[in-house]
Amino acid sequence: MKCTEKLRTLAERGHAGQFRKDGTTPYIEHPRAVVALLEQWGVADDVTLAIAWGHDLLEDTAVTPAEIRRAGGILHGAAILEGIQSLTRDSERWPDKREWLREVARTAGPKALLVKAADRICNTRDFLALGEPDKARDYLADAAPIFALAPETETVAAELELVRAEIDEASEDSPGKRQPIETGITELYFVLDRSGSMEPLVRSTIDGFNEMLRKQKQAAQGELFVSTVLFDDRDTVLHSHIPVADVPVLTRRDYKIGGCTALLDALGGAIEHAIRHQRSAPAVRRAQNVIFVIITDGLENASKRFSRSRIRDLVRRQTDRYDWEFLYMGANIDSFEEAGSLGIHHSHVANWVADATGAGKNFEALSAAMPCCCESTLERKKRFLSGAWKKSIDEDFEARGKK
Repeated sequence: MKCTEKLRTLAERGHAGQFRKDGTTPYIEHPRAVVALLEQWGVADDVTLAIAWGHDLLEDTAVTPAEIRRAGGILHGAAILEGIQSLTRDSERWPDKREWLREVARTAGPKALLVKAADRICNTRDFLALGEPDKARDYLADAAPIFALAPETETVAAELELVRAEIDEASEDSPGKRQPIETGITELYFVLDRSGSMEPLVRSTIDGFNEMLRKQKQAAQGELFVSTVLFDDRDTVLHSHIPVADVPVLTRRDYKIGGCTALLDALGGAIEHAIRHQRSAPAVRRAQNVIFVIITDGLENASKRFSRSRIRDLVRRQTDRYDWEFLYMGANIDSFEEAGSLGIHHSHVANWVADATGAGKNFEALSAAMPCCCESTLERKKRFLSGAWKKSIDEDFEARGKK
């Protein structure tokens, strides 16, 4: 196992149970975002990425230097530990953070400096996500010595310009909410049930999903990216941020049925993935529309990582602050009660009949709704808040599903 993976495992253990300032995001998502940004910059060096995974371990966890050295192995353990130690602040020795940052810039090696630059940028974007552009501006300015001496100078400088533009943009927003940018980009996330009870609906689900994607490839406005998570008692990421034109057809090999229903884990993982992607993207490449589609035929009964209250907090935050849409289509349950407990508005909920026709109605409705929803923020809001998107599903359920 590469030392990068060993440090990731060590970081996951060390930061377990810790959360970011928003109170809902697991702390491990911060080093994950730092690593993702470095990789986006083209950094592939094992030691640099390992330092990124572990950069907060000595300051914020009970992980020891000896554990870090062992995880890095004979070849890289000493270098990784040295890099992490150079980024660990002794608050008694350095009570002034700005003075400490100048010391880091002067003494840390190039790999650690690059990690610190990425760390500072990710934290700046977190302040923006919390609606605190003034703090973000000051926080970024304090790290000027780091940015001046970090390697990959042109890459880091380009990222700095993007972040500064994002701060300027956020400073003009109404308090607590960032105004949407008309980028023409839509991120469509599917969270599809594949638990045992879906067995009779395999063919109709596969056919409906593929036909819907075929229509989107022909009719989608702007740029449309697709991510798909399949879940039973475990979740599998089938597609991750793939341009709609490149999404392969769903097959029986992909959509294997069995197991219980861990919907909360699948949805929570997908939301956190979407948050990371939006945070790491420059403002001009952030999605104008983020739409989650949840299709299930039964009650949650197997999740271990996410609670109902935590999902509700995530859904409400992304809905209220960033205008994300969450559509919930459920069969054999009271979908309105279930979705409401997750923070999803009733206009975004539909009951469907658990047979081939009912499954087909779900995808037909999505096919009809997506083109105009991808076209503009206003059209998207109108269609979903009015409930017009689900009219055919409601009519079918009224005619065949109510007892």
